[in-house]
Amino acid sequence: MSNKPKVNHPSLAYLRVKIKSLAAEAKIIRAAEIKARDNGHSETRLGLHLHRVNDVRSEARSAQLARVLICGKRYSDSEAKCEISPDALRISVIASKYGARSYTRDDVRRWIDERAPTTTAAVAQDASSEETLSDRVAA
Repeated sequence: MSNKPKVNHPSLAYLRVKIKSLAAEAKIIRAAEIKARDNGHSETRLGLHLHRVNDVRSEARSAQLARVLICGKRYSDSEAKCEISPDALRISVIASKYGARSYTRDDVRRWIDERAPTTTAAVAQDASSEETLSDRVAA
């Protein structure tokens, strides 16, 4: 169990709802894709597919990463391996809207570039630090 204080900013409830809404939207679009395919509407199916894969998926990822940032967790703990870099501007907009403070694109880029400690000594030192990730990003 972590000894870090749990972040419970009131706006995080709205962000959680946004994340759940995006997941529900993706499911609804997928069902509509299947229906369009079965009815022979290939252009409609393609349009729905592209919207789900490009727009909804990207927004859902940005919202999830904004929540991770606001909660003070490391980016590397949330996405261990990813070929497409996150949209730092979109994450900063979402985190600023739902977080307790404002985040710039540069804040998010520093957060993304920050790596998790690799040695046990570094892990112990990191765990004993009272400075939160949000404080480090703000510096």
